[in-house]
Amino acid sequence: MKLIFLVILTLVTGCASTSHTSQELNWSGNIAYDQMQYDVAKNYYEKAIQLAKSSNDTEYEAIAMYGLAKANGRLCNFKQAESLLKKSIQIRNNLSDTDNAKITQNIFELGRIYIVQKDWGMALVQYEKAVPMLEKFDMEEIDPIGYSNVLSEYSQVLKHSDASDKAKSIDSKIRELKEKNPNNKAGYVSELYSSNCT
Repeated sequence: MKLIFLVILTLVTGCASTSHTSQELNWSGNIAYDQMQYDVAKNYYEKAIQLAKSSNDTEYEAIAMYGLAKANGRLCNFKQAESLLKKSIQIRNNLSDTDNAKITQNIFELGRIYIVQKDWGMALVQYEKAVPMLEKFDMEEIDPIGYSNVLSEYSQVLKHSDASDKAKSIDSKIRELKEKNPNNKAGYVSELYSSNCT
């Protein structure tokens, strides 16, 4: 069974390496990212961005920038990740068919880049923008445990930003969500960055 999986995976990634669309290159980047092959992922995302730019596909330019930013973050290239996330957010804001959920995702990721750099003020700015967006999307009902995990990040930022009273309120909400949903698993899984990339 394992051999069959490896053969299929080789065929999928092999085909992706000769892809001719930004979507396929981005997908190959996602596969490499999920396998923690961040340098390989970077290469795919960079190619996806180039191709998206040459074909005026601004949506996939923003999507691939988001992936490239995350790969850079895993490699401790935090300034590059920050710059790419800012650009991807700017592009997304200028799209006529903007998907707010994707903007929210990008804003949270930028917040996580600031957390790992211990830039708590800028992290707070991002979480203060993005958490209300999740509330608007009813994430508490759709994915209560995923929502509680994001709130845990927000609480951490608040505690480092001299907003302990608000953090206590958020911690209370986290406990409530976990108590009400003891058997639920997170649909959206977020992961903070590590400064240990050796």
